[in-house]
Amino acid sequence: MIRIALTAVLVASLSFALGAGPADPRAVVAQGTLVGTMDNGVSVFRGVPFAAPPVGDLRWAPPRPPATYGSAPRPATAFGAPASGRVVISFTNVDVKG
Repeated sequence: MIRIALTAVLVASLSFALGAGPADPRAVVAQGTLVGTMDNGVSVFRGVPFAAPPVGDLRWAPPRPPATYGSAPRPATAFGAPASGRVVISFTNVDVKG
C-alpha cells in the first residue's frame, strides 16, 4: 500500500516538474465544445465563428447560426484567415494643385 502511494506521489511530482499544467480551458456552446488556451491566467478562445459563412444564398441574407462542431471539441487556439476583400483606391476625381 505504501509502495502504491509513493509511486503516485512520484508520478505526480514528475508531471509537475515536466511542466504539465492545468488542462486547456473548455467552453460548451450551442454548437459544441470549444478548447482554448491560457494566457497569463486568463482563458482565451480565438477564431470562434459567430455565424455561418455568407456564401451562395446566404450572401445578402441575415446571419445564420454556425454549423455544429460534432462530437469532437473544436480547437479555438488561433484566429481564422483574414477577410479576402480587396481594397480599391481611385484617384480619378482628385484635383491636385501645387
